[in-house]
Amino acid sequence: LVVNKIDLPKHHERIHDFYRLGFKKIFAVSGTHGTGAFEALEALVDELPAPSDSAPAEDGALRVAIVGRPNVGKSSLVNRLVGDERVVVADEPGTTRDSVDIRIERDGEQFILVDTAGIRRSAKRTALVEHGSALMSVRAIERADVVLIVIDGEQGLSEQDARVAGLVRDRGRAAAILVNKNDLLTKKDSSEVDYIRDGIERGLRFMADTPTLFISAKTGARVEKIFALVKKLHAGNHIEISTSKLNRWLEATLARNPPPAP
Repeated sequence: LVVNKIDLPKHHERIHDFYRLGFKKIFAVSGTHGTGAFEALEALVDELPAPSDSAPAEDGALRVAIVGRPNVGKSSLVNRLVGDERVVVADEPGTTRDSVDIRIERDGEQFILVDTAGIRRSAKRTALVEHGSALMSVRAIERADVVLIVIDGEQGLSEQDARVAGLVRDRGRAAAILVNKNDLLTKKDSSEVDYIRDGIERGLRFMADTPTLFISAKTGARVEKIFALVKKLHAGNHIEISTSKLNRWLEATLARNPPPAP
């Protein structure tokens, strides 16, 4: 139950009258000021059923979430993959507010591309809608079979890029790093290019096993390789390993790196 128009602290005690309705959870919010609304949204999302761990969608389509901080070219990449202007692209960061699902077919296989809102740092989210957009982006990651983490190649890796990658890793999703705007990156001095690429490798060393693909959503360079990469990641994420094989690997690993003596 959400009780609106609790605009001042002295109004908060009014929500006690609503407990007679029998709701266990009651939230006091102010539609005018936004107070309490995000907390109510988080509680609502927590009540939703947990996403299924089975990677394929019910109809067999692979769900691919495209994530990253604002203005790295996520929507431009979706349009390039679809071959049509399906989502709005603008120079201003934050154009995409909602997660947008687009179904396409490639070589007889179905894909669902999910264009998500850019994920800013919490301290930089200036509007309530940005908090909601960030929450929906995280949910898109949790529902995805494969996540494509888009980075601005011209600017190089930022702390927020690493945070977004950490969100994907912590949720156990199969993922790839897409370094976009490679057409602008190649115009730079070779030493600067090496510096940017080394920075990406160092900053994402906690995801060293994640493949990296340099692309250009603007020119289409290497974009078509994404579909094959998505299928490979999805297949690799669902390999079944027998107990005996796992035990042999564990024994070999412990032999190379024995734990410290108690």
